Amino acid sequence: MTMHRTWMMMAYWVGAAIIAVIAGAGTGTLIITDHRNSYRNAEREAATLAAALAEHGSQVFARLDALSRTVVDDRGRGKDLPPAFSDRLGERIAAEPAARGITVIDSAGKVVATTIPMLSIGSDMTASPAFRIFTSQPERETFIGPPYLFLMDIFRGWVGSTLSYSRRVVDDQGQFLGFVAIVVDGPFLYSVYDRLEGVDDKMIGLIGQDGVVRASNNRLAIGLDIRDLVPEKAAQQESARFFRSPFDGREYLIAYERSSTTPLLSYVGVPISGHRLAWQRNSATTLGAFVVLCGTLGAVGYFLNRQNHHNNRLMASMMEAARERHEREFLQAVLNTGGALVVVTDENGALLVCNPVFRRKIDPEHVPGNVSLLEFLFGSPLHKLARALPLETIVTMADRQGEKAEFSWTLNAIRSGDGAIRNFVAIGFDNTSRRNAELAVYQAGKLITLGEMATGLAHEINQPIATIGMIVDVLRNRLRKGVIDGDFLQRKLITMNEQIERTVAIVDHMRIFGRRSERELEVFDPVDAVEGALTILGAEIRNAAIRVHRNYVGGACRVFADRLLLEQVVLNLLRNAIDAIAARRENLTGDPRQDEIIISVRNQAPVDVIDIEIGDTGTGIDRAHIERIFDPFFTTKSFGKGTGLGLPLSFGMVRDMGGRIEASNTDYGAAFTVRLPSSSSDASQYCQPRFGAEPAHVQPKPCRSDVQS
Repeated sequence: MTMHRTWMMMAYWVGAAIIAVIAGAGTGTLIITDHRNSYRNAEREAATLAAALAEHGSQVFARLDALSRTVVDDRGRGKDLPPAFSDRLGERIAAEPAARGITVIDSAGKVVATTIPMLSIGSDMTASPAFRIFTSQPERETFIGPPYLFLMDIFRGWVGSTLSYSRRVVDDQGQFLGFVAIVVDGPFLYSVYDRLEGVDDKMIGLIGQDGVVRASNNRLAIGLDIRDLVPEKAAQQESARFFRSPFDGREYLIAYERSSTTPLLSYVGVPISGHRLAWQRNSATTLGAFVVLCGTLGAVGYFLNRQNHHNNRLMASMMEAARERHEREFLQAVLNTGGALVVVTDENGALLVCNPVFRRKIDPEHVPGNVSLLEFLFGSPLHKLARALPLETIVTMADRQGEKAEFSWTLNAIRSGDGAIRNFVAIGFDNTSRRNAELAVYQAGKLITLGEMATGLAHEINQPIATIGMIVDVLRNRLRKGVIDGDFLQRKLITMNEQIERTVAIVDHMRIFGRRSERELEVFDPVDAVEGALTILGAEIRNAAIRVHRNYVGGACRVFADRLLLEQVVLNLLRNAIDAIAARRENLTGDPRQDEIIISVRNQAPVDVIDIEIGDTGTGIDRAHIERIFDPFFTTKSFGKGTGLGLPLSFGMVRDMGGRIEASNTDYGAAFTVRLPSSSSDASQYCQPRFGAEPAHVQPKPCRSDVQS
């Protein structure tokens, strides 16, 4: 039911998201379209007015162009002016309202005829822009000069600027004879700008090829050079662009239109602030509608989600109550399981509940106050136990009666929905009886081994005793003869003491080796166990003429194991190596290989494992038997020479110490590798025996391997 409601809410949010995306796309499209239309309308308005102004300019300068051609025709192509030329100039100027005055200048820049009273015949016009243009650009036919203030219009009551329209005059051979300059009537040219309505907020005018403003509704702009503000593409293609006015600082959308008859460019600038404000208002309205839509969808989804969340919490509470009821039933069933020790703690390792079997074996009331129950049971800090979950380990400790007992524990946790540990559950079994039986079997195997080595051990002990007897006989003879001296006596006594110590060492080690192991794991040097086994088998190895290679040094590494069990394992492997070498001698006479046993101890860093390898130059292991050599009662030795229990017992001992034993063939014989945890491994943290005092933590040293001794 909860999953169904969840899917419904997901479907709603997906639908709402799709609607919001579609609405957002529509809103964006409307805003962009409105933006484009707004500027397109402004551009269209500016372009229409610019075309009208360009047409007006074309008409004005078309009339002036016709007048200039007429004056040129009246002048003729000769150097001298025809008679009554000045009178005809007056008639021409009177007939054309677009012209205010006419002046004729010769090739030397002197005025030869004029209708302007302020100019006199012979006036020098070489400094005028028209004269410079015509003399420097022979291909130029006409020129529209920059605007200037014409004083004659002041007398008429009109103040403003005007222009001069000039045309080159040449003879029949094309030689420059001068030019005709026509002063444009200012009111006639600029009256259209004054009569335009609704253009107070616009920028309008005419621009020449030199970038100078010839006419404008803004009298301050007339005469300004704005060539840097007119884009080349706009001047060529009559396109619109944005422009910020240097006069009022406002931004305009400028449209350009080229005159069809003159090299002039009309421009109209429409302020975009109004269009932008209208677009912003429309956009705000559209965005507001979109926000209202999204808010409505969100509000509906929020209330639906709250309702769904409320239903889910109600369902979760019901499911949690049912789960807790099942957990209680499960825990009650587990607690009543016969034979198992069951304990449940909180997240801090403190006891919550335990079954009667646990209380019969362990007294929770005797847990020290500075540790939790779990830390007491497993001998490790709680945070390490939590990181190692699920954990299986074997712990040796004192039971309720104070007797040493061995328990195998399995530790796991009950977690909450967010993965945090809520409870620890530990289930254990008392392995004491089974372990005692196993130790009894190990002890029997050890005694069998000692019995098989009795002859060799007797010979090993007999040698120092015989040496002591010989020294005593020598000392008696010297005493009878009276030839004994102090130095000789001192040397013999030292020799006797060495032989006695050798005998005592052998007997002490035999006594320790024959003692029953209590399976107490501890940190020690594995070389001690190897050397102990060699002490017991030393005579047998020497008598068999077998050379021992020691590839180890003492104190190089530390192992976490049972010292007596490890020594018994090494002893069993060494005796198998002796038997394998003897079998090779019998079956392969004349074999040039030397009879050797190679013993190596090395640290397999970084995996925290110590390898003890015992190799021999014997017969090796038949491939058909290599999978069965650790099976009980399986042996390849002849009748009466083997029980088939040495390797199985060694396998069990190594397994009980948390390691493993492996067999393999080598180029020279066989090799057995015992792999045990080092003192720095996790096993040494979770499997420490805790009967009485806590074991000391030993910092392991780096282990050196392959050292020939």
